[in-house]
Amino acid sequence: MVSYINMVIYSISGIVVAGMALLVVFQEKLVYGPVLPGLTKSYPITPARLRLLLRKFESSESSKQVITSTSS
Repeated sequence: MVSYINMVIYSISGIVVAGMALLVVFQEKLVYGPVLPGLTKSYPITPARLRLLLRKFESSESSKQVITSTSS
């Protein structure tokens, strides 16, 4: 009796793991991103294009140093 329950549990968990693996493999095809005809699927606005400043704060109180950098 216990072996049948273990077999069912392992079978169900195997199906769930296989399903999750398939979702990861096919996620690009499953996620809908609207694209107008004639345009590419690339996103025109990226953090590099916006040249945003990166601020890194250290947690210690004695060294309050702000590091800023821009992408070139």
